[in-house]
Amino acid sequence: MTVRRAFEKLADSGFIVSKSGKGAFAPTPTLDQSVGRLMGFFSDIRERGLVPESRLLSVQKVRPPKEVSDFLFMGERKYVLRIERLLTASGMPYVHEVKYLNYRRCLQLEERDYKIEGNDFKYMDECVRCWTTVDLCIGIEIIAPETASKLCFEKCSAVFLVKNRVKTFKNAPLSFIFSRYRSDLYNFKLSLSNY
Repeated sequence: MTVRRAFEKLADSGFIVSKSGKGAFAPTPTLDQSVGRLMGFFSDIRERGLVPESRLLSVQKVRPPKEVSDFLFMGERKYVLRIERLLTASGMPYVHEVKYLNYRRCLQLEERDYKIEGNDFKYMDECVRCWTTVDLCIGIEIIAPETASKLCFEKCSAVFLVKNRVKTFKNAPLSFIFSRYRSDLYNFKLSLSNY
């Protein structure tokens, strides 16, 4: 077997990544993520021996896009809180998240909490106090250049887009979350049971 053929076999098996004109590299390990555990980024990352972190990119009151306002049953003139953050594991960006939150329904948030500067929005990291149901929609999209830059990911690459529609314990719509997972770092597994 030639060296070239050996490299081709290693690449076909996923042990190396070959880049034309640049060489062969060890791929970044991917995380196999069960859809049922999708909402537990922080606990999942800790279990893997990595250090999870949330980096707040922006918080602002905005009028939500139509898809969001329709779910939240809000008119076009109502404002929601738009929270943009980056979820990292041991310093490496894994997920870009934009959350549209009906802050009037949030049990944990007070007005002083979103008049912040810096990265002091830590309550968001594992906040599920108001949640009872979450509808998930998983798809694939081509990442926008600005988001690719935030994720340290190649422009025009595919990402997993996860849309979470969250309702409160009173079944009232609370938030709409758009999470973009790096496709080179995540594999999603879905198991369906027949009840």
